[in-house]
Amino acid sequence: MRSKFDLRPVRRLARLIRRERFALLHTHTPRTAMVGRLASLWAGVPMVHHVHGHTASEVGAGSKAGSTHSAKIATPAHKRVLAKN
Repeated sequence: MRSKFDLRPVRRLARLIRRERFALLHTHTPRTAMVGRLASLWAGVPMVHHVHGHTASEVGAGSKAGSTHSAKIATPAHKRVLAKN
């Protein structure tokens, strides 16, 4: 990614998902959740995001609240977010 607004990785991932006929996209970090959410929508497959606890250093928030906020943004309101502390 050249910047946080670079959509090329989203397009490439969506093409890969369609070409390889993946049934599900599984992400692990806040950044991949954002890219993956768009790619899964474009490719028409569901996405699962695995929250690993304290990932705030990846989003620069300095607390768990940052990763929770990223997960909420990356997940549409009609989907469920399952988390265990």
